[in-house]
Amino acid sequence: PTVAAGPVGIRLSAPSGYHPSLRVVDRVGRLVARIGVPESGQPIVWRPLDREGRRLAAGTYLVVLQGDGERLVRKLVLK
Repeated sequence: PTVAAGPVGIRLSAPSGYHPSLRVVDRVGRLVARIGVPESGQPIVWRPLDREGRRLAAGTYLVVLQGDGERLVRKLVLK
């Protein structure tokens, strides 16, 4: 898992034309944030804020990348 106390860097490498969604869910699967996905190859820096702009509580979250019938999940631990 990735452990972070502040902004989280995310790198994606995807073919052109691939438009995935990137979201953060809590341990029971509730959506807590959506992360905008720029054009392929551009870095993403996500500040761990919820959809209302509040800092997420310390704990374990899942970052879910989904698109074109594929799904990739990574664990994120916020301090």
